[in-house]
Amino acid sequence: MKGLYFNGEQYNDDRMFVLFVAKCTTSENDELISTTIHYESAPSNHKWCVATFKNVKRYMAYRVDVFDTEKEAVEYLEKVEPQTPLISLGGDSPINSMSFEEYIIWKKDKKYKDYNYKEMFLPGSKKPEETITKWKK
Repeated sequence: MKGLYFNGEQYNDDRMFVLFVAKCTTSENDELISTTIHYESAPSNHKWCVATFKNVKRYMAYRVDVFDTEKEAVEYLEKVEPQTPLISLGGDSPINSMSFEEYIIWKKDKKYKDYNYKEMFLPGSKKPEETITKWKK
């Protein structure tokens, strides 16, 4: 199912989004919250996040959810990832989502790739990271 088109965009596979657990830091001002995803090294005061990327060629950042611990981030990912909207369902989430274990097997059977930040940076990049900024509500 390579190169699926949906709403005018080409997706890498049936999943509309891919998720990734990483260390992060946050900062904010009166209007904005910025989360920096640290893919390799992070400050000692880091938190953890689940970054959600649109499953298109350049994996566009869609949202980031921040947690105090890695355990909380992983638990969130395991709960949310099987509910990922699918192109084959018209962009809807499965009505009866799989368990996380079933979802992992499903991805493997379909040969779907997980997000790999190393493909998004030039080889030899020092301290790969990216910042996602959103308006406060």
